[in-house]
Amino acid sequence: QDKSGTLLFDGTNQYGTVANVNIPTGTSDFTWLFWLRIPTTFASPGGLNANDGYAMILSSTQSYFYLAIFKNNTNYTVAYDNNSNLNRFGNVTIGTWAHVGVVRSSQSSTGYLNAVAGTAMADTTSLSGSLELGRYGVNQTQRFYFNGPISIGHIYNRALSAAEVFQNYQATRWRFGI
Repeated sequence: QDKSGTLLFDGTNQYGTVANVNIPTGTSDFTWLFWLRIPTTFASPGGLNANDGYAMILSSTQSYFYLAIFKNNTNYTVAYDNNSNLNRFGNVTIGTWAHVGVVRSSQSSTGYLNAVAGTAMADTTSLSGSLELGRYGVNQTQRFYFNGPISIGHIYNRALSAAEVFQNYQATRWRFGI
C-alpha cells in the first residue's frame, strides 16, 4: 500500500482476501467497482492463448466469476467471466487510471468502464466463498495475479443503478487526473 491508500500489486504473488463481511452470495445482486491502472510493463504468468495474458482484479474463491484485465497483443481489455461466459466490455490505456466494475441485477450482469455500461449478459452464477482482490486461481499451480495499483474499491451487496455507478465515478475521478 502506498501513502494514498492505493494497493500496489506486483503481478507475481500478492493479493488480498475479503471474507465474511456482507459479501454477496448465491445469485443475489451485487456491484463491484474499482479504480486501477495498468503499468507500462504488464506481467501475466498465464493466459488464454499465446497472444493473451490476463490478471485478476477481483474473483470469487469458490465460484467461477471474476473481473479481469486481458492482454491481446497490444490491447488491454476489461472483462468479466461468469461461469465460462466471457464478456469483454472496454479497452484500457497503459499508464492511465480507469474506473472498472460489474453490476449484477436480476440475474443479468453488466460491465462498466469509466461509468459507461457494456452489454448486459445473463448471469445465474452462484457466488460462494470469499473474494480475492488481485488473484484468481483454480488450483495451486494455475493462479493469475494483477500487476499494478488498485484504489478505492467498493463491494456492494446490491445492484447499483447506472446513475449510481456514474456518481461513484464522478465523485473520485479527480484523484486520478480524469
